[in-house]
Amino acid sequence: MLTRRTTHTTLALAASLSLAGALAGCAAEAEDSAATPPQPTTDASSSGAGDGSTDTLAGDAGTEYSDGTYTAEGSYQSPAGQENITLEVTLAGGTVTEVSLTSDATNPSSKQYQGQFISALEGAVVGKNLDEISIDKLAGSSLTSIGFTEALDSIKSEARA
Repeated sequence: MLTRRTTHTTLALAASLSLAGALAGCAAEAEDSAATPPQPTTDASSSGAGDGSTDTLAGDAGTEYSDGTYTAEGSYQSPAGQENITLEVTLAGGTVTEVSLTSDATNPSSKQYQGQFISALEGAVVGKNLDEISIDKLAGSSLTSIGFTEALDSIKSEARA
């Protein structure tokens, strides 16, 4: 004869085993999806040509850019408030040959971080293909890269051949 305590213990054990089995199944599924990264897709119907060809996706290494010097502004939110920067990039064959970044920061902390970013920028981008440039943090400055990326994206759009 089962007592009430034995019944509760048995039900609790069964629920625990059921939960453990479900979690193990989820873990295996997550592991499988992590092992196979998602593949980018292109939609041939989005091409204006109507011939089944696909457009080159923005940011692909195959994007062609017109040679020249381009200027764009970028901004970001810092603890001191809105900060603005101006990026100037010279391109030849899709490769950055010259770069300059100017700041209008008045906050001493913002000036310091932007100055560190600016001093390391040339070595990080000159000689690189425009599509290969991706900066999250440079010379200890992580927020300036937000404005830099915004300005760089504008330049990419303008320079597309």
